[in-house]
Amino acid sequence: RRAAAAGAAGVIVPDLPLGEDETIRQTMSEAGLAVVPLIAPTTTGQRRSEICRIASGFVYLVSSVGTTGERAELPAHLKELVEDVKSKSEVPVAVGFGIGSAEHAATVGRQADGVIIGSKLVRIAAEAGPAGAAEAVGSFMAETAAAVASARTGVR
Repeated sequence: RRAAAAGAAGVIVPDLPLGEDETIRQTMSEAGLAVVPLIAPTTTGQRRSEICRIASGFVYLVSSVGTTGERAELPAHLKELVEDVKSKSEVPVAVGFGIGSAEHAATVGRQADGVIIGSKLVRIAAEAGPAGAAEAVGSFMAETAAAVASARTGVR
């Protein structure tokens, strides 16, 4: 309830397996919050369908196995993975893990409904320090938003 009162729209609960999430999902729903499920590249097709069936808010599609963090390149299988999950989902599909540049975000933005960037922003903020973090993050996000918009419209 406090999260909803503060303006949150949903929650992500990592490592919350399908079938063990009913109480949390019900409690959050009663508070007006979506519980955003995660789908890994190793999640089977049937399991993807089950996860998409209960999804609210959006589906968080993890782009690659391993720990989160910036990657030098996006996984080769990502386009097919996004297409499969989107075909099963009635809510938007956003991709995260490994998005380390505006170019990565643009590529993902052409395929998915949303792009999730975490580790890169944490690194930018840490490198800029308290006095410059907001400006540095804002600059990267402006560049990234422009790249995604350009990729979606085809205008450069």
